Amino acid sequence: MERTFSHKIGYATEFIKLPFMLLMVLVVWNQSHFQFQVYWSNMILKQGIIWLGFLAILFATTSLFVIKKFPKILVEVTLFYVVIIVFYGILDYLSGTNKLLFVAKTLVVSFLMLPMISCKKTLLQLIKLNFFLGICLIFLNTIPVLHWKDIIKLAYESVPRIGGAVDRPDLNPFSFGIFGRTENYVYSGVSEKFARLQGWSSEPLHWSYFVFLTMTCGFLFIAGRGGSLFHIHSFLFLAIVAVHLRYVYSSTAFFTLAAFIAMYCLVNAVRWFSVLQRYELAMGYFSLIIVPGLLVPFLLVLIPNVSEFFLQEQLLGEGSNWVTKIDFLSLSVSLYERFFPLFNEELPVVSHNLILSTYIKVGYFFLLPLLIFLWMFMRYTYKNMPIPLALASVLAILTHTLTVPTHFFYPSGAMLFLMVIGVAYHLRLKNA
Repeated sequence: MERTFSHKIGYATEFIKLPFMLLMVLVVWNQSHFQFQVYWSNMILKQGIIWLGFLAILFATTSLFVIKKFPKILVEVTLFYVVIIVFYGILDYLSGTNKLLFVAKTLVVSFLMLPMISCKKTLLQLIKLNFFLGICLIFLNTIPVLHWKDIIKLAYESVPRIGGAVDRPDLNPFSFGIFGRTENYVYSGVSEKFARLQGWSSEPLHWSYFVFLTMTCGFLFIAGRGGSLFHIHSFLFLAIVAVHLRYVYSSTAFFTLAAFIAMYCLVNAVRWFSVLQRYELAMGYFSLIIVPGLLVPFLLVLIPNVSEFFLQEQLLGEGSNWVTKIDFLSLSVSLYERFFPLFNEELPVVSHNLILSTYIKVGYFFLLPLLIFLWMFMRYTYKNMPIPLALASVLAILTHTLTVPTHFFYPSGAMLFLMVIGVAYHLRLKNA
């Protein structure tokens, strides 16, 4: 009787699992500026959230009957991530920035992820759902490039920009319906005729976040299936992403991609030379976290007139957009002297560097929990792991430290980091 009851619970869980995961992914993406509902009735979103809450409770409850006990390591890592989110959420609140609502949402998603990453089948389903949703949207949003190149003609309309700068009608994007959106003008830094792609987000940068999220899930899918990067399917998906990023044409996305390629070269070099393999974690952590997060900024403040160099560069055509990226240079050598949070001080803006912005806000000592978490994350998901998983680990970090750092503390950050940890757990379990 007990076995029959367990089977019925298992069937019920499977029945509600996929629609729950789809709703969860859509809402999680939406919290990170995936604007699928912007031009629809708000009632659709409200109903989706209500159903998500209902299915989440039902799924989490039935999962307790099926799984009974979660793996200790996954519980510990999830709790550590939750503590990090709460810790920095409280520091933000004390500094006058209230993000407690996002903290609460991230906590809910973190705990809902626990039963999903504990079951390999469910985890791979969640990864595939994220990947195929992302790659389909990437493909669709690439089609408008053909329109701007006069190869095909698509209908489009100007729509209000949601999010970002207000009272800027000049930034209103063109909507191509099912093919997503583009900016409404040809980017001045490009000689080729096209408007930058921005998918279903308020701007190309935020859309690039979902492109990298999709890439990460692609590597996770390959790792979870025990596949290889050197396969026609892998080359095809990477080619689609590369072409798409070319027309998203975000300098921050290019920096992220360049850092990712550099880390790919480093991973292969370290594993090629056996003498370096014992230093794989230290070299990877230093190159991925310390160099862009602290070392490069600390060196830049020593260079005279370096800010003028960035503001006048012509290669990327960023112009005044550099201001929020290099505002920390105004601190000069006092940048080195931050040990504790300075809640009453007006701080420089650092828009695309999680480590640096956190350090400037809270100082050396309160930066340590974040650095420790990233060290533990890389030790579990990067060191001695198959290349696809190591690359997923690297890209998950880069996406949340360089591309859109705020999303580390958002539900999408929780989902992505815990999916990487889940794949690492099941690979370690398989090889034990």
